[in-house]
Amino acid sequence: YRYYAHGELDEWTKNLTPAQWYLDLGVTPEARQTAYRKLFQHHLDQSVVAGFQFLKRFIGAATWVRQREEALKELLAAKELAKARASPS
Repeated sequence: YRYYAHGELDEWTKNLTPAQWYLDLGVTPEARQTAYRKLFQHHLDQSVVAGFQFLKRFIGAATWVRQREEALKELLAAKELAKARASPS
C-alpha cells in the first residue's frame, strides 16, 4: 500500500515493479497514487469496514480487544454520521 498509494521507496519496496493495471491509473506517479488511494478507500467503504468484519480479528487480552472494538465502532459511527450530514437531503 505504501508503494502504490504514496510512492514510498524503501528496502521493502525498492524492487517492486508496478503492475500494468496500476500504471493505467494515471499518467504521472501522483495521479496513479491518488487514483489508487481512492480505489482502496472505496473498497474499504464497501466491504470490510462497512460490514464491521474486521472487528473479530484483534488478538490480545480480552480487555484490550474490547477497547479496540469499541473505539473502532465509535470511529465508524462518527464517519457514518458525518457522511449522512454531508449528503444533500
